[in-house]
Amino acid sequence: MPALDSVLAEQFARSPAVPGIAARVDAPGLRWERAVGKADRATGTPLVAGNTFRIASVTKTFTAAAVLTLVDQRRVNLDAAVARYLSPPYLELLRRGGYDPDLITVRMLLDHTSGLYDYATDDSYRETALTDLHRHWLPTEQIGWAMDHGHPYGAPGALFHYSDTGYVLLARIVESVTGTAQAAAYRRLLRYDRLGLTATWFETLEPAPPTAGARAHQYYVDPAADLDLDAYTADPSFDLYGGGGLVSSVADLTRFYRALLDGRVLSRAALRTMLTLVPAADGDGAGMGIFPRRIEGMTCWWHNGFWGSAVLYCPQRRLAVAVTVNAFTADRTTPTALADAVALATAASKSAPGPVKR
Repeated sequence: MPALDSVLAEQFARSPAVPGIAARVDAPGLRWERAVGKADRATGTPLVAGNTFRIASVTKTFTAAAVLTLVDQRRVNLDAAVARYLSPPYLELLRRGGYDPDLITVRMLLDHTSGLYDYATDDSYRETALTDLHRHWLPTEQIGWAMDHGHPYGAPGALFHYSDTGYVLLARIVESVTGTAQAAAYRRLLRYDRLGLTATWFETLEPAPPTAGARAHQYYVDPAADLDLDAYTADPSFDLYGGGGLVSSVADLTRFYRALLDGRVLSRAALRTMLTLVPAADGDGAGMGIFPRRIEGMTCWWHNGFWGSAVLYCPQRRLAVAVTVNAFTADRTTPTALADAVALATAASKSAPGPVKR
C-alpha cells in the first residue's frame, strides 16, 4: 500500500540511530507488512517483517490478561489483598520495604495504583544492568531492589504510578495460583495455540517455537553517555518476569491485541474491567496493562516496550498496528515505535475511513 510504504520510509528517514523498523497493519480488507533497515548492524543482515524481538513492557498486556483469566476462572479476586496469593519470600520483601501486603490488592497492581516503587526506572538499576549485560537477575532481587532503593509513591490505591515491580509480583501470583512456572502458565491461560501465536515465548524460560523467525538485534543508543550497546546476547533476566520478558513478532502482536480487544481472550466483564480507566499523569487515563489513545476520532488501545516495540488496536475499525524499531535511543528527537504506530494507524484509517459493521 503506497501510503503506508511512504509513512514507513518517512519515519525511518527521521530515525538515523535506529538500524531498522518492522511494521504490520491489519484491518478488514487490508493486510500490510514491511521492514526496512538492518536486523544486525555488524553483519548487515536485512531486517524482515518476520523477525522476532524482545517486546519488553508490551508483556504487561499479556500479564494483565493472564491474571484476568484467573479472575474469570474465580481463582483470583481482584479486591483481595496480595498477601492471599504471594509466597512468603515476597511478603517478607514487601514488609521490609515498608509496605503492607494486606492493604495492597491485585487490582492495584494491575492498574499501577499500588504505590510500589518502580525498580525498572531507577537510575541505579538501569546503570547496573547496562554495566553487566550478562548478569542473571532473579525476581526476588528486583523486588528487593525496589525495596532498598526507593520509597512508596503513595498509600495503596491513592494514585497512579507506573511500576514494573507490581507486574513482577503479578506474574508471581500467576505462578502461585496455577502451581505452574511462568512461561507454561501464560501459554496455557492465554491459549497461544488457539490464538495462532506461533512466534511468542519467554526467552530462556521456554524454548523458542520452531515456527518463530530469527530474533533481531536490539540496541541501546545514548550519544550523550557515549553508549552504543548491542543487547542481543544480554541475559534477558533484567526484564523477564512479567513486567517484560516476551519475545514476539509484529504479526503475533496484532493477532493478540485483536483477539483480546475483540473479546476472544477474556469474558466481557473481565475485558470491561481491564479497560476501566484510572486517572494517569498524561490525562488519558490507564487501564490494566493497556492505555487508551484517540486517533482520527477513534479510541484505540496500546502499550509500548523499552527496546522499541509498540502495538495498538482500534476496535471501531478493527485496525491493528504493531511496530518494532530495534533500538532504544535516548535522543528525544527520534520517533518512538509508538509514534510510528500512530502514524501508520492514522494513514490506514484515512484509507478506510468508515466504521466496520460487526
